[in-house]
Amino acid sequence: MEKRFIPVILVLCVDRDDDLGRKTGIHSPVIGKEESLKAAVALGTADPEEADTNAIFGAINIYNDLVEKGHNAKIALICGDRSVGIESDREIARELEEVIAKTNADEVFLVSDGAEDEYILPIITSRIKVASVKRIIVKQSRNIEDTYYIIKKFFEDEKTQIRIVVPIALILLVAGLFEILSKMELTLLPIIAILVGVYLIANPAYKLLNYLWKNITTGRVSFFMQVISAIALIGSFIYIYNSIVTSTSFERWTYNEILSFVEREVIWVVIALAIGGAGRVIEAYITERRILISYWVFFFSIAAIWFVVMGSADIIRYSIEGIPYTSAVFIPVMIKIALGIGIVVAGVVSYGYIRGKINAERTDADGEIKK
Repeated sequence: MEKRFIPVILVLCVDRDDDLGRKTGIHSPVIGKEESLKAAVALGTADPEEADTNAIFGAINIYNDLVEKGHNAKIALICGDRSVGIESDREIARELEEVIAKTNADEVFLVSDGAEDEYILPIITSRIKVASVKRIIVKQSRNIEDTYYIIKKFFEDEKTQIRIVVPIALILLVAGLFEILSKMELTLLPIIAILVGVYLIANPAYKLLNYLWKNITTGRVSFFMQVISAIALIGSFIYIYNSIVTSTSFERWTYNEILSFVEREVIWVVIALAIGGAGRVIEAYITERRILISYWVFFFSIAAIWFVVMGSADIIRYSIEGIPYTSAVFIPVMIKIALGIGIVVAGVVSYGYIRGKINAERTDADGEIKK
């Protein structure tokens, strides 16, 4: 009798901004029911109002239900990065591949709080079949649904503060100070704007100072490298600006001065990005003995920035000045842009090759992880 194929169902919970790691110190991926339960309890204890806690418990509930019905089920929790975006999505992709390799999963039951499914679903579907998506929505009591409480919690959320509250606070502060300094008199509206701005920015500023203090006291390599890159970027900006201002006043700046500034500053932008990225790679290797292969393409990309910007600046300059595109003019410009594009392509191709070699070393012919 032919043996019936029983697919391995992976119940997967995704925490895109790594609340679990930031609030509990637990490193992902988390695989297995017991480990997932410990993670949920730890996160719920650290922050009782965290939505991801309910998502993990929801995943455990679905896993239990599948096992009771006789399915071959596995459960795992993967996390992204605090800096939500490219880096967090790359981390999710890396951890997903690791989980698939360890569990030999054939399909996924995705469980989330529904907030960012549109971002994580394409990452998952590109690597494994998604059989079902379950969104865990927390039921609210009437008291919690009070308008004041909802607004209060909205503005206390860290993502909201970074994306909305801080920019609004800075606008109010700058507008209020500008109004007072321009008229050299104290009026009610600017004072109110300044006070509201200070109130809104106080909590994010405290968190920023606390974050800086923790990084200084723990001696994080990435933090110091980021400080160095920021100093290099700001210092170069001031130096280049002053060197151009000495030859022409700001009011008389033309396209030539602007392009000259961009051409001289872009190399420092590339250097600053490279230093910041190197700090992250070095710290990951020192603390976790982990090599961040994803930064391979990043370093190639920032190297390409210089060539593309320089070539683009030449095109703009020649177009404004009406210089005809002879071979002596056209070829050097195209070489710069082609080099930039070629570097990016080389980075992507080499990254795929290295990633393939690593995956091949991790698994044997049967798809099992090598010890």
